[in-house]
Amino acid sequence: MEGVFYYRTGDERERKRAVRELEEGMRIPNTDSIQELAEFWDAHSVTDFGDQVEEVSEPVFARQLGHVVRVPLTAQERLALRRIAASRGVEEAALIREWVKEKPHS
Repeated sequence: MEGVFYYRTGDERERKRAVRELEEGMRIPNTDSIQELAEFWDAHSVTDFGDQVEEVSEPVFARQLGHVVRVPLTAQERLALRRIAASRGVEEAALIREWVKEKPHS
């Protein structure tokens, strides 16, 4: 039987089930993180996700206006910042901007 391939019906059903599960599990991450998306697309091809993408005419990621300032914090300060931001339901950067805006300009 050299050169002749055969399979059992159960094997084909199992193969189709495995392919279906694989296809269903292949989803583009739902994130705003450019880093996460870059890592995902480094490992995948857009041609595998044609049913999940669409062409757009406007920029999706707009450059933020303003200046970024790095603020070194201790671990304890960072934890406090995280807790306060979480309790208010905002991101840490938004909380810091709020605090800066509250300070009267001198």
